[in-house]
Amino acid sequence: MTLAGLMNLTAVVKRRTVALGTMGGQSTTRAAIGTMKLRLEALSGTERAIRGAEGVSVTHRLYCNKPVAFDIHEADELTIGGALYQVHHVNDPQRMGHHLEIEVEELKSGS
Repeated sequence: MTLAGLMNLTAVVKRRTVALGTMGGQSTTRAAIGTMKLRLEALSGTERAIRGAEGVSVTHRLYCNKPVAFDIHEADELTIGGALYQVHHVNDPQRMGHHLEIEVEELKSGS
């Protein structure tokens, strides 16, 4: 069974990179590492309250097929249709290797 027909959005995945300057300083940038097809769903009020009680600010859950061409890490950022999301948790349900469920926080809404 495939979830491909349910993947209705495309995200650009960005990862933080740190570069050292010649004077010992650091500069942080986000570099695109790839794109992926996904499905995005807002969490219910109950789910948000539970996650908030755990000290995690999560607003949405997304689903994508696995494997994707790259690993998704916590703190990666996703741009979806002008909106910006930060990855908080990546889950491979029952370690089946079928799909990923990724919990994210919306940092900036799309226009």
